[in-house]
Amino acid sequence: MAAILPSSYKEGTATVADGSTAVTGINTFWGTPNGEGNPILPGDWFGVHKGYAIRIASIEGNGALTLANPWPGPSQTDAAYEVMLQSDNARMATSTRQLLQQLMNGNITAFSGLTGQPNTVPYFTGPGAMGLLTRQDLTQGVNYDVQVDALADRAACDLQVPGYAVLVSDVGDGRAAIYSKVTASSGDWSDPAYITGPRGLNWKCVWSGATAYEKDDAVSYNNASWIALVDNTNVAPVAGATWGLLAARGATGATGVNPRGAYDNATAYAVTDSVLHNGSTWIAIAATTGNAPPNLPTTSNTWWQLLAQKGTDGTGIGDVVGPAGGVATDDFAAFNSSTGKLIKKLTDVQVNDRIGMEYLKGGELSRSSATVIGIAVLEGKKSGVFVKTSAAFT
Repeated sequence: MAAILPSSYKEGTATVADGSTAVTGINTFWGTPNGEGNPILPGDWFGVHKGYAIRIASIEGNGALTLANPWPGPSQTDAAYEVMLQSDNARMATSTRQLLQQLMNGNITAFSGLTGQPNTVPYFTGPGAMGLLTRQDLTQGVNYDVQVDALADRAACDLQVPGYAVLVSDVGDGRAAIYSKVTASSGDWSDPAYITGPRGLNWKCVWSGATAYEKDDAVSYNNASWIALVDNTNVAPVAGATWGLLAARGATGATGVNPRGAYDNATAYAVTDSVLHNGSTWIAIAATTGNAPPNLPTTSNTWWQLLAQKGTDGTGIGDVVGPAGGVATDDFAAFNSSTGKLIKKLTDVQVNDRIGMEYLKGGELSRSSATVIGIAVLEGKKSGVFVKTSAAFT
């Protein structure tokens, strides 16, 4: 028994405004613009659910279609709808008409106008135009009848038959291209079919008067880059008919900082000279002699600008510095500055002067004063206190 096809389509919901021809759907499958496999086709009728039968002009997609006439109303939003389908015969006629319209673009006519040849394949040469390509053409790549070096040499083939192909090795900009005769008329050539890109530059490093340069050779000269416009030898690069400027030398950059060490009031400083002053680094912004950088927190004056500020002094241990050498066990030490950060070794005389006592080594006394209190140290050990009242010890 033959299957009974549905007479209407009402899946999902539809939205259409009063007076509009645009209909949108939700959860619908109205098909695709090309009509392949569509449940709805142009020519079906929308609006049966409202008692209307408005012909569908086109299907834009699964959820979009266009009516041939405006919707008479009322407007509806995401509401039920119904499309009445054409009869099978009508749908067949519609599909046939669409197919014929697609075939009436000249392609079928062009194809039917070909005369089939063994081992050939039809191909499009343009809209509604076709030709035959041999199997040899397909397997061997670019095919041409003659090759010439320059575009001017193509003129020798101006009277050839249509389809005659000429490969020009250099059309003038370094590219190779194939030209084909369009008609038998003299010089009626097709547009170029380029098979290579334009030739790039050939870097030849520093220019030399002894080197023979070819077109598109590039060199450096006088801090600039140049490209040869024509073949040449011993022609120094300047902008003109022989050389073209590729890249010019950039402007000279700003002068950098010139370190001059610790600031000296008697030294003449120039702009960008830098000095160390009170632990900070300053840069001269004007020529000056005898004008010191300011004291922090001021960061600039007429002559100086702060470049790097002194860091905060450390507060931890380990910053007291003593002599690098020349000391021994039991030597006395004392501060060497008011900062409390430097230590020096005291000599025996300095010790005596500071504590008012004799410091003896080996039991010998160097003072000659009449009365001196001292400490006798024998063989590195303290042995007691003595008083010298004359030449003898007490």
